Amino acid sequence: MDYGKFRFEREKKKKEAKKNQQKVEIKEVQLSCKIEQNDFNTKVNNARRFLTAGNKVKVLVVFKGRQMAHQEVGLHLIEQFEQALSDLGGADKRPAMEGRSMTLLISPLKPTNKTQSPKQQ
Repeated sequence: MDYGKFRFEREKKKKEAKKNQQKVEIKEVQLSCKIEQNDFNTKVNNARRFLTAGNKVKVLVVFKGRQMAHQEVGLHLIEQFEQALSDLGGADKRPAMEGRSMTLLISPLKPTNKTQSPKQQ
């Protein structure tokens, strides 16, 4: 076999594999402890859009000043957020504190095949 042809075929396979791969981005949604309901719903809708596009969502609750003394408020807010998105995605791990912020990473669920075969109808 010709070495030049072998190299060409190998490069062609690499390009094809690179073209077919999926890139997953992490989108960030930032909340505060004193967020109102309509703002919360807007953030949930943005996260829904990100999850349906196949991206991961990083939920970030930022604590300012004396809010650090009431971290359970932020935890409750993150749990509410996770519950609102439970149909589209699931949390990778428990919420964690990182400095003055609490983070949670939500990954999209695997798409299920909703079309039924003719035998099941």
